[in-house]
Amino acid sequence: MTIRVGKTYGETPWRVTRTDGLAFTQDPIFTEIRNTLDHLAVALGSKNKFINPLLGNIAETLKAESIATSHPLGGCAIGKNAAEGVVDEFGRVFANTGTDVTPEYYDGLYIADASIFPTALGVNPSLTISALALRIDKNIANEMDA
Repeated sequence: MTIRVGKTYGETPWRVTRTDGLAFTQDPIFTEIRNTLDHLAVALGSKNKFINPLLGNIAETLKAESIATSHPLGGCAIGKNAAEGVVDEFGRVFANTGTDVTPEYYDGLYIADASIFPTALGVNPSLTISALALRIDKNIANEMDA
């Protein structure tokens, strides 16, 4: 693989190419990923194969040079209780509803990804996701020690 910085205005800052001339989507790992997702689709009762727009020819179909992706956030926001969110600040999922003084949690169920952010961050969330996951992991380890 070679990596280079974009050279002209409008070119993306980083260009990554394989040295063997194959497209990244031709890497054997993507075949394994597709097979696993197809197996999952069948297990979930679907008669259709999984379609990943990022591994197809969507950019070509749309006559675009590239496609944009986003960082999905939200859906399981952090809150003080079940009335305000799905999880607490340590990723523990609330088992009770309402504004109970002492929240109850599902035993061993945690969420440690971008879905617990209450809103978009305005920057690439990768480091924030990592930091939050490490914080939640540390708390799980402390709970296990206790």
